[in-house]
Amino acid sequence: MLTPRHQPEQTRLLRWDSRPASPGAGQGGSAGGTGPALPLEVRRLALLLQDLQLGSRPAWWLWFEIPGEPVPKGRPRAFVNAKTGKLGFYSPKDTRDAERAIGERFRHELVRRSVELPLEGPLTLVTLFFRSTRRIVDDDNLRKLVMDAATRAHVWGDDDQVTGGAQIIALDRERPRTLVALAPHDSTLVRASRRGRMRRPRPEGQGPV
Repeated sequence: MLTPRHQPEQTRLLRWDSRPASPGAGQGGSAGGTGPALPLEVRRLALLLQDLQLGSRPAWWLWFEIPGEPVPKGRPRAFVNAKTGKLGFYSPKDTRDAERAIGERFRHELVRRSVELPLEGPLTLVTLFFRSTRRIVDDDNLRKLVMDAATRAHVWGDDDQVTGGAQIIALDRERPRTLVALAPHDSTLVRASRRGRMRRPRPEGQGPV
């Protein structure tokens, strides 16, 4: 079953002991029938994480919620340095602010559980964006902002460790928010970091607890 650690805010670090409850499950709790029920949208994230695995279930998974309107990654803006005359680029303020907030939340939730950072090995990232309007937005840019935020916060060594993932956009006019779920990915792909060090998956059963 999925056994959550009770936290006052919307954050959980769970160990994966069996298949999570299906979206149609009742109020009986987790898959094993004990413990509090996870919200429907979180159970859907859990199912996505499992479906993205090539083999065994992940040893652990983390989810958290970020309140507020999801922010897509903005296009870099050009400027000319008045002193040097050279062309430079900078990210829009809303992009910088959102990246900083998400990165701090990512790091806070992992560090306070004594998870060693940066994470090693292949990872799966699932994001669920609830927007308050029907205005068209590029889902790749929404996900890119979350990815860049985690990279800047040194959650992982490099974003090429994310070898599995999915993103969903939904409408909630009353409560826009972003849900993020992260887990090890059972992938046969081993990537080299930019420093040339090979990142290999942790041995079976090892990971943050």
